[in-house]
Amino acid sequence: MDIKEFDFDLPEELIAHEPLKERDKCRLLVVNRAFRTFEEFIFRDIINFLSEGDVLVLNDSGVVKSRVYMVCKRTGRVHEVLFTR
Repeated sequence: MDIKEFDFDLPEELIAHEPLKERDKCRLLVVNRAFRTFEEFIFRDIINFLSEGDVLVLNDSGVVKSRVYMVCKRTGRVHEVLFTR
């Protein structure tokens, strides 16, 4: 597997910066693997797609802002610094 297979464009306007007031109204993408189709629903519909024995994993992690841009006063060049753990 090539890591480039995971590259994709994600426009800034599609990134949620705050959760919805009514959290169960967020979008839900359902993949039908048998027919290779994608359909959009809202999250509260998820119960319609779970079967006995299914496991639902919840991820409550957050994103840490770790990218900093700096401008050199002398040259005006922009430098990007990415902090990692």
